Amino acid sequence: MSLTTRRMLKEIKETTAKAEADLKQQTGLDIGLTVDETSFPEDEAVLNDFHVHRIYGIDSILGAMTTVTSDELGKEAVKEAIQKIVLTNTAKSWKEDGGRSLRLKDGVLTVSCSFSESSNNLYKPEVLSKEISNLL
Repeated sequence: MSLTTRRMLKEIKETTAKAEADLKQQTGLDIGLTVDETSFPEDEAVLNDFHVHRIYGIDSILGAMTTVTSDELGKEAVKEAIQKIVLTNTAKSWKEDGGRSLRLKDGVLTVSCSFSESSNNLYKPEVLSKEISNLL
């Protein structure tokens, strides 16, 4: 793994740690937030796309969770169902787009999307909040 790739992964960790603190502040709930680094290929373009399209990754999760927990019913539903959120990448390379999906199992909400050239498989916050609400 190149030094550039390691630095980009380190930046993803730091971004995620800050986002986890923001999630707690914005929702009032203690929910873990991680990025599955192993889902990213050693492709600098894909890693860069994670930052370029942050609004459809980490920021989308923050926005969606803030919307879902905007009232007591939402907060209670999230508190009962979600202990951790994991963001995964489905792109195999910058040129090879993956799909997107949302899964809630055993207290873990997995948000899978594709950080690739086309980036058609990312979540806008309003779409993600609706889909999360439908799972609760």
